[in-house]
Amino acid sequence: MTETFGCTSGIGELVGLKKVLLVEDNEVIQFVLEHYLKSIGVEVVKFLNGEDAWDYWKSNKDIDLIITDIMMPKMNGVELAHLVRTCLEGGDIPIIAVSASAQDIFCESHLSVFNGFIRKPFTRTEFMLSVQKYLK
Repeated sequence: MTETFGCTSGIGELVGLKKVLLVEDNEVIQFVLEHYLKSIGVEVVKFLNGEDAWDYWKSNKDIDLIITDIMMPKMNGVELAHLVRTCLEGGDIPIIAVSASAQDIFCESHLSVFNGFIRKPFTRTEFMLSVQKYLK
């Protein structure tokens, strides 16, 4: 068992070798989320905007989970999620939205492309429980 987010958990062993595409334009938040994910043995591929993440994903579909901010430059998280969902390989990939604004996610078209939503600010526990749900 490993120690994660303040309680004993087997998430590190459950996750195994998983790869997460992390898309967040705030470098501090990106650093923190990357640290959380790496602490459980997850490989993290990170980008500061949806456009660069989309370019990467088109030729690297070995991603197990996408975690994306909503409001970003060049391409936002909703646009990225819609593009991933339009690809045959992207239909089943879990996508978690992360946003400081509850308004971002309440639009019906937004809800249909995301499997989960984490509102900023969040605790490590909240974040890790969402990740654990989709990285089984």
